[in-house]
Amino acid sequence: MATKQAKLTGNNLLIVLLLVTLLVLGVTAIAGKALITSIARDTKVAIAKDKAEKQLKENLVAAPKLVEAYDGLSSQKSVLADALPTTADLPSLLVTYENIAAQSGVKLKSIGSSVGAATTAAAADGSASSGSIAAVPQTYDINYTFAGSYAALTKLFTAMELSARPMRVTSVNMNGSGSAMSGDISLQTYFQDKAELPIGTETIK
Repeated sequence: MATKQAKLTGNNLLIVLLLVTLLVLGVTAIAGKALITSIARDTKVAIAKDKAEKQLKENLVAAPKLVEAYDGLSSQKSVLADALPTTADLPSLLVTYENIAAQSGVKLKSIGSSVGAATTAAAADGSASSGSIAAVPQTYDINYTFAGSYAALTKLFTAMELSARPMRVTSVNMNGSGSAMSGDISLQTYFQDKAELPIGTETIK
């Protein structure tokens, strides 16, 4: 009987030791996995920081060169500003159309306008990253009624085509003939907000 009890005690001790060993191995495995995950995440963060720092240094070097190149454009700077302004700038736009019409011999009766949707694919599908703050071109819809001769209308369309600011005629409705014509013209032009440095935060997983 004593021998059997000794064997049972020894078996129980072996089972307890086995369970303790398994428990220790499980805890070690969990801790090891967490440690490896932490090391991998810290490595990704370090790499991302190095990349961001490198890009920032490149931007700081390139910025003065870009400003210098822009200043070197001299009188051409105003042409660029007129071609794609940073705001809708309706008053300036109305003056532009009035001047073009007056030079062409067309009388503007009324002008209407509205800001359209963003024109880039990224803005349309929302695929731009959260860190990107790139400026997005927007359409500006203009509609005005006119009166004038056929020859004057021909000059008007030519002036629009040669304008520094991009203009796209979307529809034309005309009535009358010869020197007595009237109707309305719908067209689109564009503006683009000022670009900003894409400074932000990024979640590293």
